[in-house]
Amino acid sequence: VPPGFDNGSSSNNGEKPPDMALICNLGDMLERWTNGLYASTKHRVVITDKGKERHRYSIPFFYEPSFTTLVECLPTCYSLPDNPPKFTPITSGEHLLQKYKQTHADFVHASTS
Repeated sequence: VPPGFDNGSSSNNGEKPPDMALICNLGDMLERWTNGLYASTKHRVVITDKGKERHRYSIPFFYEPSFTTLVECLPTCYSLPDNPPKFTPITSGEHLLQKYKQTHADFVHASTS
């Protein structure tokens, strides 16, 4: 686990993952498809040794369905009436556009006129 990595998860009771653990950050679409069975992983990096310079490496890989793919709860991940779908169906593209708007809500485009 990289120094300073913090996934903010309470599922591991605040314990550090084992050495050489592979951490896979799952995205919001997988959480929607599985009705929350697999939660989207919150993660961040915290500087733990102030004043010490450390190198940190990551290898991001993003895989997404086509823009028009419908993202809705898989039939095996819900049951009525006890466990109904928690998320409304949405296309992959619309979901991504909503996420971009949330992430960059404070972005101001400079006019080129």
